Amino acid sequence: MSGVTKGVSSRHLGYVLMLILTCLVYSNTFEAGWHLDDFANIVSNKRLHLSDLSGASILKTFSASPWGEEAIYRPVSCLTLALNWYVGQRSVVGYHVVNLVIHCLTALFLLKTVLLLFDTPRLADHKKTSQTRYWIALMAATLWAVHPIQTQAVTYIVQRMAQLAGLFYIIGIFSYLHLRLAIRLRWRLAWCTGVIVSFLLAIGAKENAAIFPLSLLLIEVVFFRTALLATPSRRLWLPISIVGAIMIGTIAALHISEEAVTAVFDSYATRHFNHSERLLTEFRVLFTYLSQLVYPNPALLSIEHDVTISTGLLAPWTTLPAIIATFAFVGGALYLTPKYPLACFGILWFYLQHTVESTILPLELVFEHRNYIPSMFLFVGAASGFTLLLEKYRDHNVMMKRVLVASASIALIFISIGTYSRNADWRTEQTLWEDAVRKAPGSSRAKHNLAWGYYEPIGESEKALALYRESLAVSSHRKDSPGSSLHNIGNIYYQRDDYKKAITYFTEALNKNPNNIKTHLRLVHSYIGLSNWEAAEAAVDRVLDKAHLHGDIPQLKGFILLNRQEPQEALKWFRRAMRHRPTSWNTLAGIGHSLHLLGNWKTGDFFLRRAQAHAPGNLFIVLNRLELHQRAGNVEQAKQLADVFVSSIAAGKLNSYVDRLMRKSTYYPLDYQRILPLVKLSVQQASTTFEQFHVAESQRTDDYFADQKTPTATARNAD
Repeated sequence: MSGVTKGVSSRHLGYVLMLILTCLVYSNTFEAGWHLDDFANIVSNKRLHLSDLSGASILKTFSASPWGEEAIYRPVSCLTLALNWYVGQRSVVGYHVVNLVIHCLTALFLLKTVLLLFDTPRLADHKKTSQTRYWIALMAATLWAVHPIQTQAVTYIVQRMAQLAGLFYIIGIFSYLHLRLAIRLRWRLAWCTGVIVSFLLAIGAKENAAIFPLSLLLIEVVFFRTALLATPSRRLWLPISIVGAIMIGTIAALHISEEAVTAVFDSYATRHFNHSERLLTEFRVLFTYLSQLVYPNPALLSIEHDVTISTGLLAPWTTLPAIIATFAFVGGALYLTPKYPLACFGILWFYLQHTVESTILPLELVFEHRNYIPSMFLFVGAASGFTLLLEKYRDHNVMMKRVLVASASIALIFISIGTYSRNADWRTEQTLWEDAVRKAPGSSRAKHNLAWGYYEPIGESEKALALYRESLAVSSHRKDSPGSSLHNIGNIYYQRDDYKKAITYFTEALNKNPNNIKTHLRLVHSYIGLSNWEAAEAAVDRVLDKAHLHGDIPQLKGFILLNRQEPQEALKWFRRAMRHRPTSWNTLAGIGHSLHLLGNWKTGDFFLRRAQAHAPGNLFIVLNRLELHQRAGNVEQAKQLADVFVSSIAAGKLNSYVDRLMRKSTYYPLDYQRILPLVKLSVQQASTTFEQFHVAESQRTDDYFADQKTPTATARNAD
């Protein structure tokens, strides 16, 4: 009895040590920032931003597609991310904690699943003690959990989708093994339910789990000695029925989503490779993955890789050898399965799980998180071989046994250090893409995203411009990448108020990507910055048919018409904009300003007050209302609004604030000759806090009257 208790306690200690080591290697990830698809899928995805836990709000997260579509999109993953948002919004700590918990749970179920494999008919007659089986399972699960290749799935927040698919996938395999090994009918039914629920949750986390039924067939062939063409035994009818039902359901789901499948293959239009070229290239990519798994060096890992596309069997020459080697591996594994079931199963499992993302779907060529499920059983064969060596030298050569144990311990330490080191690269956008540029200097995307990392968070625009230009000089696997770089160059010049250069780059970007709505909008804004209303109207008219995609388009049309002294026409477009964004302060203010210019003071102020309610700190709306009441003859109300404006600005900042408004207020043509005298009067009547203003700076306010020849200020240009 004490021996059993000791064995159980040692097992629990092994579980705990595995989890502690896993947590240690990921202990430097809790502050790692947002990256790549995190922004579209989480940070900017309004449907995912839970503000309450009502049923309607939760159901909304099930269709939280980053592309704004209404269809169901990975509901299990989206729900967990939405709950994270509900608790911590943009704080990354909670997301990383949940990702690490999922990873630890997956490692535990992997360990339990490997233990169950030893009870299957193929392995039951292998003379391994329960202690040996346990150490094989523990070693395999630990190597999988702390391997550096898993960092992209665990530390890259949005890849929780791959993690959750992996967690429910392995729970489904665990349940299936219990189902096949159970004797009583009620337990079979219970585990059968577990298989079905796990599959549904896995596919609800990520679509690549659709391969799950074939994984069950692989387990049948390898571990239950099931011949595919033989008549199944009486015990086999239930699992075969389950597999059949799941496969039929999957095929039906794909048939129902025929349009979605068509849309996926249509995305080849944005790639510099076709489906046959991708398939040929992926044979070489799979060997890249295997080399990363066999040699766990963080120097081989990157968010971006330089990959030469295979355009033929010998272009490059490594393509044909990779194809031959792949078929040799798979064929050899099938042939040797009766003799080495664990090792061969790991190889067959690896290639089977890659059939979704590493064949003809128009995805990126390389992403390391795709190995999260395929790598699960790869280490079982190695762990089994290592224990065989230990058993061989256990009694005859104690020194060799100690050398083996020491070597394995050192290897595990170095693997863990490698994972910890790789996680440090994910700290910020800048550190991640600096690492990518070093490892993939020929990658356009690496340079493009490093430029973004320099510009957006820390404002180093010159470095960003240089990198964007470098990205244009190298090839890309996406046809829209050059257009994105040109857009971002134009955006930097736009932020500098250098509208002429911005227009040059936005125009060139549209030649590359004519359907990029964001570039069209930036081009319109650039023309507005130059007060070139005719060009601005022509630019916005080119995308009016896209109004259903972006509420800013009819709104911009209204702004342009306001500045062309056509308030009646502008009002029509602002009302159209309200259909898309009924609570937008810009749209409400546009309606109010249009009515104001048409002399409808009361209704105009009503809409301006509504705009103010949605943007209470926006002082431009205050000035808009000030002008309206002054035109309407409401002198006292106008003075009160002038006081509100002045009192809301810190001492000494008034002139710079007004200057900025005048430069940026081309959207609403305010009459500053009418507004500024009241503002100046309010300053003079204010408390002593503003004394220095009218002594040292009031001349600048007077200068506005002399310079203001028209109701619309002329924007400054860097040229």
